Amino acid sequence: GLASLAAVSYSVTKTLMKVALDREVPKSVEKGRNRLMGSSELAEVLPVLEDAGKDLEALNLEQIAITASDGVSLVGHYYDCPNAKRVIIAMHGWRSSWANDFGIISKFWHNNGCSVLYCEQRGQGNSGGEYMGFGLLERYDCLEWIKEQIDDAKANGDYIFAVTHHPVLPPTPIYPLFSRRDML
Repeated sequence: GLASLAAVSYSVTKTLMKVALDREVPKSVEKGRNRLMGSSELAEVLPVLEDAGKDLEALNLEQIAITASDGVSLVGHYYDCPNAKRVIIAMHGWRSSWANDFGIISKFWHNNGCSVLYCEQRGQGNSGGEYMGFGLLERYDCLEWIKEQIDDAKANGDYIFAVTHHPVLPPTPIYPLFSRRDML
């Protein structure tokens, strides 16, 4: 009865958590990904994306490391554009990588005056952490990367302009990083 239902619920939850959060991709997920490769459209696009990612990795970008608020070591790769007009902080997706997600657009950004900080998410790539937090932890990681870039800009005498699709008025945590109350 109830004990069996609880046991099944626990087992299903544990399996789903492992699939979603663990650093290593379970074999069942890999098999599903391989089945998707059967589509002709995907078979044409994936090699182009993979080659662009390899090209980006081959640039041997400056590696930056920061420590997250919970002590986890995070790694980023900085693609400097001389006389850059802006800096983009690029956060890759779930079970992907900075090079795979942004290789295809990296030349466009660079050719249009953008330096880019490609961040490796926690629990993925060279960053520390045993699991991914689906935004619960990563939102704080993003703030740490933003702080790092603001400190760098201030040290170089650069201007800081922040844009987000979320309101950036107090009490949001990003507002005090780049502004003062007397600017309202």
